[in-house]
Amino acid sequence: MSGKYVPPALRNKKEPSLTSDDFPSLGGSKQTTKTSFKPTRSFAVLATEWNEHEEDEKIRKETRESAQRHEAQRRAINDRNVFVYRPDTEYYNEDRPDDSLQPLSADDEWKIIQKKAQRELTTEELFEKKARMEEEEKRMEEDSVWKDGNLTDWDYRDRRAYS
Repeated sequence: MSGKYVPPALRNKKEPSLTSDDFPSLGGSKQTTKTSFKPTRSFAVLATEWNEHEEDEKIRKETRESAQRHEAQRRAINDRNVFVYRPDTEYYNEDRPDDSLQPLSADDEWKIIQKKAQRELTTEELFEKKARMEEEEKRMEEDSVWKDGNLTDWDYRDRRAYS
Protein backbone atom coordinates (compact mmCIF):
# COMPACT_ATOMS: atom_id res chain seq x y z
CA MET A 1 0.00 0.00 0.00
CA SER A 2 1.24 3.46 -0.80
CA GLY A 3 1.29 6.33 1.68
CA LYS A 4 -1.37 8.23 -0.25
CA TYR A 5 -4.92 8.19 1.11
CA VAL A 6 -7.59 7.02 -1.31
CA PRO A 7 -11.26 7.45 -0.36
CA PRO A 8 -13.28 4.22 -0.21
CA ALA A 9 -15.47 5.21 -3.15
CA LEU A 10 -12.42 5.46 -5.40
CA ARG A 11 -10.46 2.43 -4.15
CA ASN A 12 -11.90 -0.08 -6.63
CA LYS A 13 -11.84 2.29 -9.63
CA LYS A 14 -8.90 2.25 -11.96
CA GLU A 15 -7.38 5.37 -13.44
CA PRO A 16 -8.05 5.90 -17.13
CA SER A 17 -5.04 5.47 -19.34
CA LEU A 18 -3.90 8.56 -21.17
CA THR A 19 -3.13 8.37 -24.87
CA SER A 20 -1.54 10.76 -27.35
CA ASP A 21 -5.02 11.70 -28.58
CA ASP A 22 -5.65 13.37 -25.24
CA PHE A 23 -2.72 15.74 -25.95
CA PRO A 24 -3.01 17.50 -29.31
CA SER A 25 0.16 18.84 -30.90
CA LEU A 26 0.86 22.55 -30.57
CA GLY A 27 1.97 23.25 -34.06
CA GLY A 28 3.77 22.04 -37.12
CA SER A 29 1.41 19.21 -37.83
CA LYS A 30 -1.34 19.43 -40.33
CA GLN A 31 -3.75 18.04 -37.90
CA THR A 32 -5.67 21.05 -36.54
CA THR A 33 -8.90 21.19 -34.69
CA LYS A 34 -11.39 23.80 -35.61
CA THR A 35 -13.17 25.61 -32.87
CA SER A 36 -16.70 26.39 -33.55
CA PHE A 37 -17.33 29.77 -31.85
CA LYS A 38 -20.86 30.94 -32.32
CA PRO A 39 -21.55 34.11 -30.29
CA THR A 40 -24.98 34.25 -28.70
CA ARG A 41 -25.17 38.01 -29.30
CA SER A 42 -23.73 40.11 -32.06
CA PHE A 43 -20.74 42.34 -31.49
CA ALA A 44 -22.87 45.41 -32.26
CA VAL A 45 -25.19 44.59 -29.34
CA LEU A 46 -22.21 43.95 -27.07
CA ALA A 47 -20.60 47.24 -28.15
CA THR A 48 -23.77 49.23 -27.35
CA GLU A 49 -23.98 47.55 -23.93
CA TRP A 50 -20.33 48.39 -23.23
CA ASN A 51 -20.96 51.98 -24.31
CA GLU A 52 -24.02 52.26 -22.01
CA HIS A 53 -22.02 50.78 -19.15
CA GLU A 54 -19.22 53.28 -19.76
CA GLU A 55 -21.70 56.18 -19.82
CA ASP A 56 -23.28 54.96 -16.57
CA GLU A 57 -19.85 54.80 -14.94
CA LYS A 58 -19.05 58.31 -16.17
CA ILE A 59 -22.32 59.66 -14.70
CA ARG A 60 -21.64 57.90 -11.37
CA LYS A 61 -18.13 59.35 -11.27
CA GLU A 62 -19.41 62.90 -12.01
CA THR A 63 -22.10 62.55 -9.34
CA ARG A 64 -19.56 61.33 -6.78
CA GLU A 65 -17.18 64.21 -7.61
CA SER A 66 -20.04 66.72 -7.43
CA ALA A 67 -21.07 65.42 -4.00
CA GLN A 68 -17.46 65.63 -2.80
CA ARG A 69 -17.17 69.22 -4.08
CA HIS A 70 -20.45 70.14 -2.37
CA GLU A 71 -19.28 68.59 0.91
CA ALA A 72 -15.95 70.45 0.67
CA GLN A 73 -17.77 73.76 0.09
CA ARG A 74 -20.07 73.09 3.06
CA ARG A 75 -17.08 72.31 5.29
CA ALA A 76 -15.30 75.46 4.07
CA ILE A 77 -18.35 77.60 4.90
CA ASN A 78 -18.64 76.04 8.36
CA ASP A 79 -14.92 76.51 8.99
CA ARG A 80 -15.14 80.15 7.91
CA ASN A 81 -17.69 80.80 10.66
CA VAL A 82 -15.34 79.56 13.37
CA PHE A 83 -13.00 82.15 14.82
CA VAL A 84 -9.88 80.84 16.45
CA TYR A 85 -8.02 83.29 18.64
CA ARG A 86 -4.28 82.88 18.39
CA PRO A 87 -2.47 85.57 20.34
CA ASP A 88 0.60 86.83 18.56
CA THR A 89 2.86 88.65 20.98
CA GLU A 90 4.96 90.29 18.28
CA TYR A 91 1.88 91.78 16.64
CA TYR A 92 0.67 93.35 19.89
CA ASN A 93 4.11 94.65 20.81
CA GLU A 94 4.55 96.28 17.40
CA ASP A 95 1.34 98.29 17.77
CA ARG A 96 2.28 99.70 21.15
CA PRO A 97 4.83 102.52 21.14
CA ASP A 98 7.74 102.15 23.51
CA ASP A 99 7.03 105.39 25.39
CA SER A 100 3.66 104.05 26.61
CA LEU A 101 5.51 101.75 29.01
CA GLN A 102 6.42 104.21 31.72
CA PRO A 103 7.69 103.28 35.17
CA LEU A 104 5.28 103.61 38.04
CA SER A 105 5.50 106.69 40.16
CA ALA A 106 5.37 106.69 43.94
CA ASP A 107 1.67 107.59 43.86
CA ASP A 108 0.75 104.48 41.83
CA GLU A 109 0.77 102.01 44.70
CA TRP A 110 -1.95 99.69 45.89
CA LYS A 111 -4.63 101.39 47.90
CA ILE A 112 -6.72 99.58 50.47
CA ILE A 113 -10.39 100.47 50.42
CA GLN A 114 -12.29 99.83 53.60
CA LYS A 115 -16.04 99.56 53.99
CA LYS A 116 -17.88 102.17 55.94
CA ALA A 117 -18.66 101.00 59.42
CA GLN A 118 -22.37 100.36 59.86
CA ARG A 119 -24.16 102.07 62.67
CA GLU A 120 -25.21 99.70 65.40
CA LEU A 121 -28.97 99.43 65.86
CA THR A 122 -30.50 100.33 69.17
CA THR A 123 -32.63 97.79 71.02
CA GLU A 124 -35.80 99.58 69.90
CA GLU A 125 -34.73 99.44 66.25
CA LEU A 126 -33.85 95.73 66.63
CA PHE A 127 -37.33 94.99 68.04
CA GLU A 128 -38.96 96.96 65.22
CA LYS A 129 -36.92 95.10 62.58
CA LYS A 130 -37.80 91.73 64.14
CA ALA A 131 -41.50 92.70 64.31
CA ARG A 132 -41.47 93.75 60.64
CA MET A 133 -39.91 90.42 59.62
CA GLU A 134 -42.49 88.43 61.62
CA GLU A 135 -45.31 90.48 60.13
CA GLU A 136 -43.95 89.82 56.62
CA GLU A 137 -43.78 86.06 57.28
CA LYS A 138 -47.36 86.06 58.63
CA ARG A 139 -48.60 87.98 55.59
CA MET A 140 -46.87 85.50 53.27
CA GLU A 141 -48.48 82.54 55.07
CA GLU A 142 -51.96 84.10 54.84
CA ASP A 143 -51.46 84.80 51.17
CA SER A 144 -50.82 81.12 50.37
CA VAL A 145 -53.23 79.08 48.24
CA TRP A 146 -52.57 76.01 50.34
CA LYS A 147 -53.56 77.64 53.65
CA ASP A 148 -57.19 76.52 53.91
CA GLY A 149 -57.09 73.74 51.36
CA ASN A 150 -59.59 75.73 49.32
CA LEU A 151 -58.39 75.52 45.74
CA THR A 152 -61.49 77.18 44.23
CA ASP A 153 -60.05 80.64 44.85
CA TRP A 154 -57.57 80.20 42.05
CA ASP A 155 -57.68 82.53 39.14
CA TYR A 156 -58.22 81.09 35.64
CA ARG A 157 -54.56 81.78 34.87
CA ASP A 158 -53.46 79.61 37.80
CA ARG A 159 -55.62 76.71 36.59
CA ARG A 160 -54.20 77.03 33.10
CA ALA A 161 -50.65 76.89 34.41
CA TYR A 162 -51.25 73.70 36.44
CA SER A 163 -53.57 71.76 34.14
